[in-house]
Amino acid sequence: VNANSALRTDSGLGDVVATTSYSLINSGRTGTLIDITGKVKLGTADKFKGLGSGANDYASEVSLYKINGRLSAFGTLGYNVFYGSLGLSNKIGDKTSAGIIVDYRQQTSAWGDPQKMLTVFLNRKINNKWKAQTYLFAGSGISSPDFGGGAMLNKSF
Repeated sequence: VNANSALRTDSGLGDVVATTSYSLINSGRTGTLIDITGKVKLGTADKFKGLGSGANDYASEVSLYKINGRLSAFGTLGYNVFYGSLGLSNKIGDKTSAGIIVDYRQQTSAWGDPQKMLTVFLNRKINNKWKAQTYLFAGSGISSPDFGGGAMLNKSF
């Protein structure tokens, strides 16, 4: 067995991401929403474990949502490197929805490959301003995390 090809697993805190969004279009009549978003990734992941670059990154993106009854389709295109996502969400109660997202991100280094991930999520509306989300994801390729999960708390202004 070649010691240089041994399997290695690392774990730890990932990067922290702060975002802000503005709705350009929010039409209840047509069920169409278009948001623009700015993101700041704080390089909190340990670069020596290969969990992140250790550097701050900045990105901008455009998101489109189409709501049709209890079903919503959505997509995002963004750039710090090219990335995008497509997803579906279904309301499973008055305040709860569940869905799936497929993500793609262009490779960010010469030795990496594009990131590809599949995420399942559960959203719960707390009140008119607050909602919570939990999610699980799995990735494919050497640059994608194998699996993970998390939670978010969102406030609308």
